[in-house]
Amino acid sequence: MSTNANIIVKGNGGKVILYQHWDANEIESTLARALLRGSARWFDSGYLARIIFCEMVKEDPMGVTGWAITPLMFDAGRNFIVNTRTQTVQRAEANTGKGIGPKVSFAVFTTRILYGDGTPFAQIE
Repeated sequence: MSTNANIIVKGNGGKVILYQHWDANEIESTLARALLRGSARWFDSGYLARIIFCEMVKEDPMGVTGWAITPLMFDAGRNFIVNTRTQTVQRAEANTGKGIGPKVSFAVFTTRILYGDGTPFAQIE
């Protein structure tokens, strides 16, 4: 069974949703790699959204299925909000896209996923 995901990129007065239909079990790692590579664009939602999407599709950039850039959320098991104004990542509700749980800075999210214990939303001590 496939695992799919939405990444909602907010900032600069709007939002765009990046959707991955297959194999989204590693979406946190994909997002962390994109944030690390795009750190110079953390403040710019348009550029950062493109960087994240390129990381999502890098194994099949010419594919015609499996990914989407959309204004609407797809039904997905894994949902995240990337906010360039606050430079945070947060989990999102599946149907509404509303944030749930703690907001984690881009730096903490990236560090914990790529170099730490893989639990970016654990309580920071």
